Amino acid sequence: MPDYKTKFNQSWLNKLDSNGNSVKTWLKQGSSETTFICTICRTGDLDCSNKGWKAVEQHMQNEKHKNNLNALKNNSQLIFSISATTSSTSSTYTIQLVDPNKPLLFDDQVSQAEILWELKSVQNAFSYKDTDDVSELFRTMFPDSKIAQKFSIQHSKMSYVTYGMK
Repeated sequence: MPDYKTKFNQSWLNKLDSNGNSVKTWLKQGSSETTFICTICRTGDLDCSNKGWKAVEQHMQNEKHKNNLNALKNNSQLIFSISATTSSTSSTYTIQLVDPNKPLLFDDQVSQAEILWELKSVQNAFSYKDTDDVSELFRTMFPDSKIAQKFSIQHSKMSYVTYGMK
């Protein structure tokens, strides 16, 4: 049997699922060239070395994936228009809310605050290092806020989140 392994193919991101939706909204290459990740199912690396695109199709047929995709479609969106101060282009980022009528869990509220700060930082072209002491600033400014007490973002986390938005 040949020792050939199928690699994640970037052209897969141009494909559509069985409902006619683009898979690039949830499909990403995994940590190796022979794996992929489903962002809506929050999977770890899934292997595509033997089956290639068929492995992705099999994942799409998974009941959990279908339910997650339907939940994503039925949720509302917050849209932020971000303009870089050093560029004439602007980008739009979308944050999906689980259910706008249902209160977020505390950890999700903290994550939402961190993401909103990330978007504001990108919009104003703050350096990643500028955010290293912002957590302490928020705790001092809002001592009665549990979210501010838990808010934690450093330059390494900022760069990771920003890279993930690209």
